[in-house]
Amino acid sequence: MAMASNAVSQGLGHDERTKIVMYVFFSLALYNAGELMCHIAVTFKHYRGLYCWSFIVSTLGIVLSAVGYLLRSIGASLSTYVYTALGIFGWAAMVTGQSLVLYSRLHIVLPRERLVRGVLIMIIVNAVWLLVPLTVLIFLCNTPRAERYEQAYFIFEKIELTVFFVQEVMISALYIRETYNILRSYRGLVTGSNRTTMVHLILVNLVIIALDISILVLLYTDNYDLQTAWKPLVYSIKLKMEFSVLNRLVELSRYMRRNRGLALIDTQTVDPAIALPLGVVNTEDGSIIGRRRGTVDESNFSAATSIAPPKTPKNNAQPETSVTVSGLQV
Repeated sequence: MAMASNAVSQGLGHDERTKIVMYVFFSLALYNAGELMCHIAVTFKHYRGLYCWSFIVSTLGIVLSAVGYLLRSIGASLSTYVYTALGIFGWAAMVTGQSLVLYSRLHIVLPRERLVRGVLIMIIVNAVWLLVPLTVLIFLCNTPRAERYEQAYFIFEKIELTVFFVQEVMISALYIRETYNILRSYRGLVTGSNRTTMVHLILVNLVIIALDISILVLLYTDNYDLQTAWKPLVYSIKLKMEFSVLNRLVELSRYMRRNRGLALIDTQTVDPAIALPLGVVNTEDGSIIGRRRGTVDESNFSAATSIAPPKTPKNNAQPETSVTVSGLQV
């Protein structure tokens, strides 16, 4: 059965300069994917958990997508179904895997469980209703009657990329907002390298949004082939940045847990005249870094630092005020 020869299955005619640019994009994407695989191999002691496997799947997706579109661009003597399958399944693993990478560490900065679960539901729903029809359309574009489906494919691809762009912007916006709130609320706690990590997290998510915009620009300016070559490189760059900053974010979380984490003291159970800090962390020198409750609304606090009083000998021990303490997940 004869295969279709169209913009989707075989690409468009390009001059040598455009082809060289595309080959450079594919080569850099494959190089970055190889580097990511090396980082994964030496970083993860055990291959388990959503964070680990989403990184692996997304990295493999970059390889499949780059190889599939590269074979298509050079006109390899293979069935178009072969490199079409590589390209579309690689794209599905790449885009969904990258969103799951961000989701897997979102709970560190966003303690609201319902909102985190809502992000996961959004990723799953978008993956189903966008990637399944796109896969069907791209394979229909490789049939003898491809001209009937080509226009529908290009329209749906714009919808799909736009929705995925909005999805990733929403996740990045949550990281930016929650990280900014932490920096503003815990000025006495988040200092030095920890503060650098939080600022780095904000900058990485801003760069991610800018890179996603570049894909949309190529798509809406009808640079289809350049866009297919640029996407694997963009996602490889995003994954490399996320791998660095999210690992540092995990280390920050462990650091705060080693320092007893953050304790929330319920002031309703004690005398209102007693000033109690919120978010108490005891340091080695006996100082207490915390936030005092300023209003009933827990979103408004001021930073406060006090020195812990010397311990009272056991024979002169006095009864202490009973308080209720609840842990804050970091």
